[in-house]
Amino acid sequence: IGSIAGALRKYGDGLAVLWVDAHMDLNTPDTSPSGNLHGMSLAALSGLKPQSSSALDEEWMFLLEEIVGEPFLSPQNIAWLCLRDVDEGEVANSKLLPGCLPLTMQDVDQDRIVGCLQKIFDHFQKGGAKALWVSFDVDSLDPLFAPGTGTAVRGGLTYREGHLIAETLHEFFEGSSVKLAGLDIVEVNPLVDRNNETANVAMEWALSFFGKTILHPMDPGRTER
Repeated sequence: IGSIAGALRKYGDGLAVLWVDAHMDLNTPDTSPSGNLHGMSLAALSGLKPQSSSALDEEWMFLLEEIVGEPFLSPQNIAWLCLRDVDEGEVANSKLLPGCLPLTMQDVDQDRIVGCLQKIFDHFQKGGAKALWVSFDVDSLDPLFAPGTGTAVRGGLTYREGHLIAETLHEFFEGSSVKLAGLDIVEVNPLVDRNNETANVAMEWALSFFGKTILHPMDPGRTER
């Protein structure tokens, strides 16, 4: 929340956010089944206000006013990719953000990775985005490939689909006037990982994002995936 809030102060309405995640993270305290703050990140950045008035909601308003602050993230500058575990409250909250673009795993199945990303790039450029923050949650990958996360959901991306996202994003930044504002790689939990498998997957994803390809490896000793 804090890092993107800082980027919002720099770029304002020119900042777009791509949320690659199994979850929408759009709950507010009155819609969250768990009460976990990490499921409310985009709601906070968007300035969504709860509909009740409990003590927890007062703390939420403090978060919005003192931690995030204006400007909030514009709805047309938000896109999700790989959603597959969304709460009813998040669906309702998304309708308070006209112009946002939620793409689920069903969209990935139908349009494939490149088709979905092209739709996202067109959406952001149409909205006048000048900079893009990418948040990559390892639970966007299927638990078969990234077991070390506390919020695993079956039916996610394959290893290669994940890397195709990273590679396509790298090509986008190379050929576009849109700047990279920042990158988060989140939800790696070593306590439930298998021999650092998920941490290694996250590291390899970052290498692809910053330009490593099969024929142009950053590390000559590792040319295959």
